[in-house]
Amino acid sequence: MGPARRRAATAATLAGEGARVYAVDLAQSIDKAARIPGVEYVEADVTTPDGE
Repeated sequence: MGPARRRAATAATLAGEGARVYAVDLAQSIDKAARIPGVEYVEADVTTPDGE
């Protein structure tokens, strides 16, 4: 199992146990991601520092 699948499995397990889980990534990655019940997907672009 690759790192991305391990993270998804961990998120699914935590959400299934009632934890509040956030997936933060670029919009294009969120658009392609399989939806996991109980996980809130948040768009963020941190590819360049603020002010540059």
